[in-house]
Amino acid sequence: MSLKFFLDLSALIKYAAKHPDIYKEIIGAKNRRFMTDALPHMLLYLAGIHTKDYHAEYNILSPQYNEMRPRILKNTTDYDKLTRPSEKHLLPKQKSISK
Repeated sequence: MSLKFFLDLSALIKYAAKHPDIYKEIIGAKNRRFMTDALPHMLLYLAGIHTKDYHAEYNILSPQYNEMRPRILKNTTDYDKLTRPSEKHLLPKQKSISK
């Protein structure tokens, strides 16, 4: 299952007016691969918090972001190697006609 990350558009417009460079970074990152374990690094960056625990390679907005790092689920499964459902299974079910 893919999890999409959404931002409130009205808040984003206000934020973009005050921080145009970061707004461009957000727009530029919209199609990057991401795991939620990296979310704190982006939030630290956006909040301007500097700590030894921050790593730019986990911040989706950073030029140093490592988009190709393995996305491992529960320390056992590589998310990117999971098989995807075929398109056949994604079609809506046909309605049966009863008499």
